[in-house]
Amino acid sequence: MIVKMKKVSIVVFDRFRDQSLRALRKLGLVHIESRPASGDDLTRYSEQKTQLERAHLLLPEEEKKKKVRGRKDPTFQGNLSAGSVTEEDIDGCLEISEEIVDLTEKIRLTHENIDRLTREQRRLVLWGDYDPQEIGELADNGVFITLYELSTDQFKQLPAETDWVVISQSKSTVRLAVVTIGSAAELDFEPEVIAERGRAKLQQLLDATGTELQGLEHRLQHLAGERARIQAVLERIERKIEFEQVRTGMVGEEQLSYLTGYIPAKRADALKRAAAENGWALLIDEPAEDDPVPTLVENPKWIRIIRPMFSLMETTPGYREFDISFLFLLFFSLFFAMLIGDAGYGIVLFVLTLVARLAMPKRPGGVFSLMFVLSGATIVWGTLSGTWFGVEALARHPVLSRIVIPQIASFGVENTKSVMLLCFLIGAVHLSIARLINFIRSLPKLVAFSELGWLSILWGMFFVVRYIVLQETLNPVGIWLVGAGMILIVFFGEQKGKFFKGIFLGLVRLPLSILDSIGSFSDIVSYVRLFAVGLATVAVAANFNAMAAELGFGSIPSGLISAFILFFGHTLNIVMGAMSVIVHGVRLNMLEFSGQLGMEWSGVPFKPFKETYADTPDGERRKE
Repeated sequence: MIVKMKKVSIVVFDRFRDQSLRALRKLGLVHIESRPASGDDLTRYSEQKTQLERAHLLLPEEEKKKKVRGRKDPTFQGNLSAGSVTEEDIDGCLEISEEIVDLTEKIRLTHENIDRLTREQRRLVLWGDYDPQEIGELADNGVFITLYELSTDQFKQLPAETDWVVISQSKSTVRLAVVTIGSAAELDFEPEVIAERGRAKLQQLLDATGTELQGLEHRLQHLAGERARIQAVLERIERKIEFEQVRTGMVGEEQLSYLTGYIPAKRADALKRAAAENGWALLIDEPAEDDPVPTLVENPKWIRIIRPMFSLMETTPGYREFDISFLFLLFFSLFFAMLIGDAGYGIVLFVLTLVARLAMPKRPGGVFSLMFVLSGATIVWGTLSGTWFGVEALARHPVLSRIVIPQIASFGVENTKSVMLLCFLIGAVHLSIARLINFIRSLPKLVAFSELGWLSILWGMFFVVRYIVLQETLNPVGIWLVGAGMILIVFFGEQKGKFFKGIFLGLVRLPLSILDSIGSFSDIVSYVRLFAVGLATVAVAANFNAMAAELGFGSIPSGLISAFILFFGHTLNIVMGAMSVIVHGVRLNMLEFSGQLGMEWSGVPFKPFKETYADTPDGERRKE
């Protein structure tokens, strides 16, 4: 559920601003309303953060199997956390970040230099090993050597009196040196530029540059060991920025300063006690309609396992919206089971989750708990539909076949219509819950009854879907439900004050309401994706099984190939199923269902102003 918030305004003496903010941060209960902030310290911290982030990004991964030897900066002895970082640590990390940036730039330039020298070396290979200095000495003595790269046709056009020496040639190109006395050759062709150095000196330079590059990369790899320390300092800088933003964002009037924020209503008494202890003036009020109230969602532990999904999607409901955590968990588990659709795959996912949990016992358990629930739901659905790795023989097993529900069975019966009808029924129920929630939340306003109108249209469209998609006889109840829903929408959809004016506006909007009702039809039909993807999963598994069975296991080669086909096919099928869950399972909750609720997911997460460690007035570090 979304926790009720109170808006708070805190007034302090300006000379006690820093002290008051430290006390407020220690309390860790108030979400500060952001305001434009600027200042020299804030600018300096921001520049430091940018520098550290760049260095952290440029660092290579630390080699774990090899110990990188080298100078260890004395500033960084022992492990650092954001709370134990001192000013000396910050200065030391900033120096190291400058070195990292400088090293990275030198490495880039060295790579470019090696590339340039390598290209020059490749070009010289075609001209043989010559010494440019000797060519220059010959020119000083009146003997000129000019290099040309000519096509075979150009080579044939050389004057007969020209003295040349062929250096190398191919089918289409001739490389030659023209020797003249007294002056350089003047042919109608563009001469090649004499290299600055010969191949031997060029190789020496390449070797030296390569050695230099190894030294630079070795030093950068050594600094990769400081990644955790840079991260700790970076976190500390971020906290300094947060503190400074709040401090400089406080509004001052003469000798007073104040800020506004939000606090969970149930924690307001703790803030009152802190205000009395610190001499703050405190105003606690209800948030206004246009206030940017943050959202804090609190649920029982068994519902909180769905939180990783919202974190993955980076979505937060608005403060005045509805928390769908429980409903999302319930229907997402059902969608997951239907989309994967195979009990064998469910067992594989369950075992993999168990192994991962045992291998990472200290990790938060939310993701693992969620996967246990999802894989368990998949096992149940697969068992009821008789789907075990797409093997039809297992569905006919004397024991397993007794558990199968024929209306949803994957093998043995033609039940396409019954499964599609189940999907449409699930969609209608899912969307109906959204309309009922809207109805309850809108009471006692008259506009609430328009939600009953949309609910009536929704079920009327359910009968229309059965008629159009499943080709069943159109039930007259569906027409009556649509008509009754339209009447309720006309009468109550625009009730915002005057009753008869609302009816008039409802009549004006009737064409738009009719178009919106068609959306209910498409929303219900969209749930057929549960059937389509589930059917595809079974078909893909069965086809890979058939391919492996055709090859057989009669010999070692065929057995290995068949085993590979089974492993590859079923692994691919599980991965594709997981992708379909993200695309379809999440969509049905976040778009169709949330759309019926009118949710925009524009909430701001509740982030209280707090810190595990804080600066004391004398600059020492202390644990709070």
